[in-house]
Amino acid sequence: MVARGIRPAVVLIAALIALITVGSPAAAEPTPGGPVTVTVPQGQKLEPGEYHTTVRSGDSNIDVTIVVPPEAAGQAEGQTGATTTEPAGGATTTEPAGGGAGEETENSAGIGQILLLGVVLLLVAVGGAMLYLRVLAPRRYLRPYLQALAQIQAKRYELALPALTRLEATLPEQVRAEARFFIAFAMYRLDDRQAAEHRLAELHREDPANVEVAYLLAQLRADRRDFDGAEAVLDRLDPAVRDAPGNVRKLYGLVTAQRAFAAFRDGRVDAAAELFEKVERLDDFAEHVPVDLRNRNILVGTKALFERDVPAAREQFESLLRAAGRIDGAQRGPLLASAELGLALSTWLAKGKDSVAETERHLVAALALLNPAGALTAQWPPQSADPGLTARIEEMMIRANRPAEEIEAERTLRDIHFLRGMAVLRAWAEADPRYAQSAARDFSGQALQRFARARELDPEFSDVYVVVGLLRYYLAESENDSRAGVAVLREAQRLGTRDPEVLQILNHDERARRANRDAAETYLQILDRYVQDSTVREQVREALLARMSRYGKVRDWDTRPGLIGKRVLTPTVAEMHARSELLMARINDLVQNQGGTADLSGARQLTVSIEQRSREIAEYARAIEDQEAELLALLGDKLLSEVEA
Repeated sequence: MVARGIRPAVVLIAALIALITVGSPAAAEPTPGGPVTVTVPQGQKLEPGEYHTTVRSGDSNIDVTIVVPPEAAGQAEGQTGATTTEPAGGATTTEPAGGGAGEETENSAGIGQILLLGVVLLLVAVGGAMLYLRVLAPRRYLRPYLQALAQIQAKRYELALPALTRLEATLPEQVRAEARFFIAFAMYRLDDRQAAEHRLAELHREDPANVEVAYLLAQLRADRRDFDGAEAVLDRLDPAVRDAPGNVRKLYGLVTAQRAFAAFRDGRVDAAAELFEKVERLDDFAEHVPVDLRNRNILVGTKALFERDVPAAREQFESLLRAAGRIDGAQRGPLLASAELGLALSTWLAKGKDSVAETERHLVAALALLNPAGALTAQWPPQSADPGLTARIEEMMIRANRPAEEIEAERTLRDIHFLRGMAVLRAWAEADPRYAQSAARDFSGQALQRFARARELDPEFSDVYVVVGLLRYYLAESENDSRAGVAVLREAQRLGTRDPEVLQILNHDERARRANRDAAETYLQILDRYVQDSTVREQVREALLARMSRYGKVRDWDTRPGLIGKRVLTPTVAEMHARSELLMARINDLVQNQGGTADLSGARQLTVSIEQRSREIAEYARAIEDQEAELLALLGDKLLSEVEA
């Protein structure tokens, strides 16, 4: 910037030197001994001949001889301005028209010198002012400005931003735009993106060709997914700069690709095709362009599928099937598979009489083209222990680090197998109700095999777990089958599903689990009281604890209560009856309040049996007591009457 300020001053000084050299009075004076020009006044002429005169020049007199040749006499009129006069005394002199030639020349030279000196002084003053304004004054702000830029380079943006803001208004014009850009950059780094975008938009309006401003502004807009606004900024750059390899072209390709995918999702296939062509031309993201989108038949057919125009879609895919069958090379297989898949989707939407079978036929044909050696079915794995979060993350990393083409091909196969499973479920739903009920196992088994194949290709695909979990849950024939279905649904939830029906089932299962845990805790309390009851034989209590100790996950049985020593006297019937009544009351409360999934019907029956036998024992005891009293009374009557007699 200092060099740019000095350059005009150097040019100005050179111009001043030139003006002083050319316009000075010394340069205007005639060289001593040199020629002298005499002007003949307008309208005068000289006759041919020779004329002698004296001309005063400065402080000296110069003798002049004027020769007019005959052939030039006619040309003197109107072309020369000199006259001759003869003063008294016989001396011949020549005077310029207007008189006083020498004196006027001297006066004119003096005035010229004064004017020239004034001009020189004015120019020197202006040059000095410009030198101060352009060179000396800016130096006062260069040092703090460079220090602020050093803070930017050191990534201390919180220090650079206030310094640049203070200096912005005082910097020269050519540096101010640069400082404004660094202010916006510091705001961007400090995550004040709205203010940064506002400043960058102003700079872009002032200079749309500035590459750094356009790149950062487009990056900000792309970050907030305003891809249309980002493209509008980049489109105003010079194509030679924008399309050259580098960050600008990469950002332009990313923005264009995002707009292309958005157009395709909206069903604007023609616009998507044009944008994807531009992405391929920019090259940086060409590998992300779907292969199928490069073919116009697929584009138009896909658009028809979005619009549910089945005849138009089928026409496009059948045309593609015929065209692909006539070509050779690596593209033949993928194009044929795309045509088969498109026809399968068209048939699925048609919902005809044989649509399910025809859909399956097209899908199997696509699988034969894409993966000839791949299996069509698999077995769903049995429920096993969770390998743990670390093992799952390692497996996901291994799968994610594969080539993008391999991942994309595997997902395509996964989706085809999943659609095959859904086709089986659709055939089941459309079948005659009586046949559908009798063949429920066959339909569910076929669907499960296809879903298992999709799971093999992508174990992280949550949709397949949702469908299989719901099937197992609603078709469960036992408590174990229901629990297996819930376990699959929990896996779907872990993979990210938020289906309301799935969440409702899992919440209900969680409430049942809590109820089971509460019931188990109540049971353990009852068990502890029972094994500490001294009225129960020790052998019975030891056998009961040994039998229950197999449930080690529920309780550490080594910490069970100690058994009370063996009873000396056998419990009475009343004691047994009271103990039985108390135990039955506790068990009945547990059974009635249990809201879990455990089947306690057998416990209820056994409780009723114990209560009945306890009542029978009490009745037997009362009957024995009555008979004992009767026996004693009979014996007393017999024996005591004899004694008294």
